This record gives sequence, structure tokens and C-alpha cells, in this order.
Amino acid sequence: MDSYDDCDACGIPHAKWRAVLGMTLCGRCERTGGTEAAPDPVLLGEVLATTAAHLSLAGRLLDSQI
Repeated sequence: MDSYDDCDACGIPHAKWRAVLGMTLCGRCERTGGTEAAPDPVLLGEVLATTAAHLSLAGRLLDSQI
């Protein structure tokens, strides 16, 4: 069952729900990734490294308070 609504990226009506992406996209935005310039993507490696550093610091701070 296909559901049609406005495109989440550009607002064009009669876009199709894409369950894999969890959003409604027209064919153009599905192929190109949207019409508006998006910010640079966040890389998973950067997030994991930053998270590990913050957790490590938080652990050291907790140890020093005990």
C-alpha cells in the first residue's frame, strides 16, 4: 500500500512514503537527496570518538571525587 503526501524534503505534493527511509519523498528528492543544501554530514567515527572521550573524562572526574 503506497501512501501519498507532500515531500518531506521539498514540499511537492503526491510524494510516496519510503518505509526504508522513514519519510515521504518525491522521485527527484529520493534520487538526489533533496533540493536544498544540507549541512555537512556527521561521520559516525567522529561521534563515537567524541563520545568515548567524554565518557572517559566523566569517569575520571567521578573517580577523583570518590
